[in-house]
Amino acid sequence: MARSTGVLLAAAAVAALFLTQQSAFVPAGSVAAGAVGMASMPSWALGPEMALADAQMLLARVPGGKFAKAKDLTVPSPAEDGFTDSQIAFLIVIAGVLFVLAADFARNLNEGQNPTKFKEGKKGYMTPLIKRVIEQGF
Repeated sequence: MARSTGVLLAAAAVAALFLTQQSAFVPAGSVAAGAVGMASMPSWALGPEMALADAQMLLARVPGGKFAKAKDLTVPSPAEDGFTDSQIAFLIVIAGVLFVLAADFARNLNEGQNPTKFKEGKKGYMTPLIKRVIEQGF
């Protein structure tokens, strides 16, 4: 009984999770209707949120079809999309410096603070009472 209740609750939680998720793909009809609705309004009337969405819609358009073939529109993609050797070497140098700084910081945290580390000569003050206690051997 308890096991079936747990399974039922887990299934309900999974179902609720799936129902609350946004869909990754938008049906074709709603995109066309949304684009027509946005195109009929001026950009100043949309507000900053809608202007950003409109800019994303315009940037997401990939040329294709009869018009793109007639005008010879292509979207060139780079042969290799990545970092250069010098960028990687610079990154490794920066990571090495940060590692040394982090290791020094960890060592300082482990050892604790030493305020008299760089003092020369007399390194502190002893009160007469403490001096007498040490002389007495207590």
